Amino acid sequence: MEEKQLRSGFTTGTCASAAAKAAAVFLLTGKNPGSISLTLPGGAKGSWAVERCRDRDLSGFFRVRKDAGDDPDVTDGVWVYGAVSFADEERLEALKRDGAGYWLEEFPSLYLNGGPGIGMVTKQGLSCPLGHYAI
Repeated sequence: MEEKQLRSGFTTGTCASAAAKAAAVFLLTGKNPGSISLTLPGGAKGSWAVERCRDRDLSGFFRVRKDAGDDPDVTDGVWVYGAVSFADEERLEALKRDGAGYWLEEFPSLYLNGGPGIGMVTKQGLSCPLGHYAI
């Protein structure tokens, strides 16, 4: 009997990246992208259908359905959300000072934040600092 090749899926973080990219495209262009593609770390490409969410005050708020492939992942099929918004310099500096998210020196005007459903680091051992989102 021939062995079946297992179908690869995507991580929750990759799905969140796709949703956030769709939100950024919408926020910057005003156009609903309908689908989003990403290049993954190994060079492979992924593509997702995206849906705009209208139940929040954020205009750049999208979701994608997670596909875990043949992995028996409990999160398979769940909606994964991403939002993007503009922040003035005062708000951005307050987030950097008091928030639980991240920014890079190379991109000082971008701030990555978690939200509902994203765990907080409470013990040493992750590459994320204590008190920050585990992303």
